This record gives sequence, structure tokens and C-alpha cells, in this order.
Amino acid sequence: MRDRGWKYFPALKLALPLAAGIAVAHLATPPLWLNFSVLAVTALLLALLLRRKPDVAGIAALGLMFFSGMLLMALQQRQQVEFPAGMKLGRTELIGRVTQEAVIRQNRVEFVVACDSLLFHNATVLPGCNVLVRLYDTTIAGLSRLPKLGDHISVTGTASAPTHSSIPGGFDYAGYLSSRGIALTFTPSRATSLWIFHNDDIGWIERYAVVPARQAARDFAAMHVGGEEGDIIRALLIGEREFVDAPTRQAFMQTGTTHVLAVSGLHVAVIALGLFVLVSWIPHRGWQVVAYVLFIGYYTMLTGGAPSILRAALMAVAFMAARLLGRVSRPLNTLGLASLMILLLSPNYLFDIGFQLSVASVAGILMLYVPLHERLMQRYNWIASNRFVRAVATTLIVSFAAQAFTLPIVLYHFGYVSLVGLLANVVVVPLTSIGMAVGLIGTLFQLVGLGFVADFYGAAAFLVTSVATWIVRLLASPGIAGIEFPPIGFLGMMILAVMAIFLAFGRSLRQYLLRAFVLVAGAWCVVMAERLLDPLQEDRLAFIVPARGGVAVATAVGDTVRVYGFGPDAADSSLFRYTGEGLRRRTGGATVVGFVGDSGLTSIGRTMLCINQRGPEFALAELPIIISPTARRTPGIVRAFRAEYLQIPMEMKLDSTIVVRYDGERWREVGIF
Repeated sequence: MRDRGWKYFPALKLALPLAAGIAVAHLATPPLWLNFSVLAVTALLLALLLRRKPDVAGIAALGLMFFSGMLLMALQQRQQVEFPAGMKLGRTELIGRVTQEAVIRQNRVEFVVACDSLLFHNATVLPGCNVLVRLYDTTIAGLSRLPKLGDHISVTGTASAPTHSSIPGGFDYAGYLSSRGIALTFTPSRATSLWIFHNDDIGWIERYAVVPARQAARDFAAMHVGGEEGDIIRALLIGEREFVDAPTRQAFMQTGTTHVLAVSGLHVAVIALGLFVLVSWIPHRGWQVVAYVLFIGYYTMLTGGAPSILRAALMAVAFMAARLLGRVSRPLNTLGLASLMILLLSPNYLFDIGFQLSVASVAGILMLYVPLHERLMQRYNWIASNRFVRAVATTLIVSFAAQAFTLPIVLYHFGYVSLVGLLANVVVVPLTSIGMAVGLIGTLFQLVGLGFVADFYGAAAFLVTSVATWIVRLLASPGIAGIEFPPIGFLGMMILAVMAIFLAFGRSLRQYLLRAFVLVAGAWCVVMAERLLDPLQEDRLAFIVPARGGVAVATAVGDTVRVYGFGPDAADSSLFRYTGEGLRRRTGGATVVGFVGDSGLTSIGRTMLCINQRGPEFALAELPIIISPTARRTPGIVRAFRAEYLQIPMEMKLDSTIVVRYDGERWREVGIF
């Protein structure tokens, strides 16, 4: 049995089937007894093959890792407390410990609590999960009562279980919270219902090293940089990008540079490179590794330990360990080792978008950069001889390699391809890296009380960040930034992933160019195939959407999505922002228009045609729909004025989105989501 070089990547060989097993268990959710049985049989088979046919025992070992991944995911799901989607428990008392510092947003304050118990209706539940607390009281009195990291609190309010998106193309909020380990949201009835009964329950490392450094970074960004640039520096240093305004975050997303705003492998690479230079002055190699590991671990704690940070930190530590032992460090195997350890620690990390993008981008760089760089330098001597041109070419190759491997994931989750990503990363990544390095030095001076020195570094960070932001906004101009598609499905993502891997095995510049063209053409074909097979790409569709206190109706005609809200919560901005935007992305529309209806009105303007002057029943001008208070509990077809209308009860309660299509003569149901 030929290994074809796989013997040099043992950790990668183990990580791939483990990840596949976790994914299968997440999709299929087999019973626990079946997982145990199959795993035991596979382990027995492996033991027999090791004695009799060691050449094929590797296949059984891969199977063992696959079924181990399935078992790990099944055990993880069994340990998690599952609350009914959409559940709400009023007058509930939450008792727990604050594990994430409070973040002040526009109209609320958010912090995460590790829940010890929930008390409601004389019953006690011990969920053992994280809870996102939202306090809608940003007054001075409310902010003065905010808990700090490590405080044990008791708070009374409403506990809610988030729901997965029932709107096609909508944001999966429950999935997003689940990737952060959050199972419930909690809204206190008022700020005075929060009581702190034990303060500052954190370790001495976090108290004396992590918390002061975070605060020094915040103070440096606010006092020595300031403005929007200070918010970006804060995101670069400690990953708190909530304070970067929405238009700026959107511009970074459109140019494919949003990764610089979140602490990721790029930031760890900058830190790791600087640490490597510093610890190289230590005479003994063993002490070099110890100092290196301590500083990398400290930075991981400082930035919150997201999956992408853990991956980069583990790879950096593995590199230094290999250097200490005098072993050859194979980066692709190191990536497999880091991924294996992270997935063993928490199988749910496999579904974290940051982890997926981090692993894919690093895999692309490791598989594409070296051969592309060598062939380019051998073919074109004028590039190799010019230092500036060589640096630009190197950055372009790294950016291309990362974007080629992350393309399937980006299309699956976001449905967006940046046209200026290669150019933007060449300029923005070096600038933000300089800004981060300068910000780190300024934070150190701020931490030791030398604010007058930190001013100099703050000015430098402000200048570099201003230039980077100006370039991002320039490249994010409408029409040139990128192309938006409806997100592709899982099968399409896997097809493009195979094409990306196929690209990495080219043997010449011509083959790389041809295979890159095949990848781009394949992405276009997958997107077009998804659109042809998607029933929501039809014209003249109506969406009957769940709303909290009434009903919302959306129509997709041409390239315009119109959202009509009725009932007491019709004016809720989230109804139009999330519903309309999600449907626009899924249907491929260009614009979203929102209208607010009221059950007491008899006319809603020229966009609607009143068909019953005596009651609040309206028909949309573009589609024959009646929205009215009626005894009917489900949508139905009625005849009025010698025509056929779809009648929708105004007070109807829905759990799913009902999609119907009007073909010019009658209505027919397209699907329920």
C-alpha cells in the first residue's frame, strides 16, 4: 500500500477523519449506543490488523478516528442542555459568574454569565451553560451597577432560547450564539434587579496581568489614538471590534480585509515573529522555548482564546518545540496537530466560521505559497532581483493562496466575492500590522505610566490606521468592491473545496493559472446551478413571515423585495432590517423597501390598493394579496371583485415562513422554511 508522502503528516491524517466524524454526527445525530458499538468494533478490528496485516491497519486507524469524532460530538450534544427554540420564561432569577466583561452598545449593555442555576415558578434548573445578558438601561444609574469580570451575580428578568432562522437567507442567530457556547439570552426587568453578592472571583494571573493589560490597551486607544482610528486599534490589539462603526466594518468586509479587525492568526504571527526575535537573545534554547510558550499563552488569554487564536498559538508552540528537539517542522502537519487538539478540546469549534476560515487560509498558504513563489522567481529574474517588487509579489501570492482556499467557505456563509481583495490585502495588511506593532509598544508605555511616550506611538498608530481606512473606503466604492450571490449549499462548497485542493497540486505556472481559472469558472457554475435549482429564484413570490406581535408579508418581484409589517410590532426595525435583507440576499434582489401597516388604518398609501373601504383590508399593487383581521387562522384563497386573492390573517401566529407564487392566474405553494 503506497503512502504517497502521507507518512510525513501523521497529525493531519488523524485530524481529517476526526473532523469528518464530527460533521457527520452533527448532521445525522446517531444514538449514543450505536456510536459506542461501532467504535468498539473498529478498535477490535484495528487490534487484529496490527498483528496480522499491519500494512492495511492504517485504514482501520482512520476509521477509528472517524468514529471517535462521531462519539465526541454525540457526547458534546448530550452534555448540552437543549431548551425549546423560542422558549421564554418570565420572572426568572439567574445566578452565575460573569465570564466576559460588559460591552456598552448603542442601546444596551451585554455581558456573558456562566449560569449556575435558573429559578422560576418555584423550580430550579442547573443548565451549566453560558447566558448572554442584555441590559437595556444605559443611564448613568444603570451603568453604575454593571458587574465586573469574575463577579457572582443574581438578576431577575426574562430568559429566552434563541431560534434558528426561519427566514430564507436570514441570519442564524442561534447557531452564532451556539458557536460561542451560549444557550440562552437573558433580559433583566430593570437595572436595579441586578445584585452582586461576590466580587472579583478570578485567578491571580488574570487579575494582575490580563485585566490591567486589556485596560491599558483600551486607554491607549481612547486617549492616545482617539476617534474611529482608536476603535480600530482597539480591535487590532485585543479583538474588541464592537466599537468600530457599521459602515467601516462593511467596507472592510467588501474589500476582503475584515480579518484584520478580528484578532486572528495574522496577529498571532506578528506577535510570534517579534517574540522569536526577542527570545533568540536568551542563551539556552530550552529557556527560549519556555519564555516563548509563556508569552504566547499570555497573549492568547489576553485576546479571549478564540478558535482561530488557539490554532495559531498551538502552531507557534509546536514550531518552537520542534526547534528545541532538533526535529524538522512540517507546517502542514503542525496545522493538523493544532486542529486535532482544538477539536478534541471542543468538537463544536468545527462549526465556528472563524476556525474554518483560519484553517482554510493557512492550508492554502502552506500548499500554494512555496511552489508558486519558487516557480515565479525562477521564471522571472527581474522580480527576484528587485526587493520591492519581490515583496509585493510575495504578498500577492500569500493573499491569492488564502483567498483561493477560503472561497468555498465564504460563498457558503456569505455569498460574497471581493474583486479587490488581492490589491486591498497587499496594502492594508502591512499597514495594519505596523499599526498593531506600534499599538503594542504604546500600550506597554501606557501600562507602566509613561503616557507622554505613549502619545508619540498613538500619533503613529493614528496615521497608519487612517491611511489604511482611507484605502479600504476607496476600494469599497459601489460597483468595484465585489459581487454578491445567494449563498451556495453544502454540496457546492465541497465541490469547490476539491477544486481548490486540485489547484494546489499544479506543477508549472501555466498549470496554476489554468487551474485557478477552473476554480473561478467552477465557482461561477456552482452559483448559477444553485440559482437554477433554488425555487426562491422565481419571480412574483410572496413570503408570509413570522413576526412577534402580528404578521409580516414580503414580496419579491423583479429585483425588489418589499416588506409589509402589520400588528403591534410592525414598526420594529429588525423586522425590515433582518427579514428584508435576508430575503434580498437569498433571492438575489438589489433593493429592499419597507412599509409599516396598522390594523386601524383604511389606507396605506399609493403602494397598496384598498379593496374594501369599510374595513382594513388591502391588496398589494404588485400581487393580489388581502391582509385583514379575520377568523381564518391560516392563509387561504378567496374570490373578490371577480378575481382570486390570497387572504392572510393579520393576527396569525407562525413558526415558519410560508412561500407562495402567483403565476398570473392562481396561487401555488413553493415551500415552507
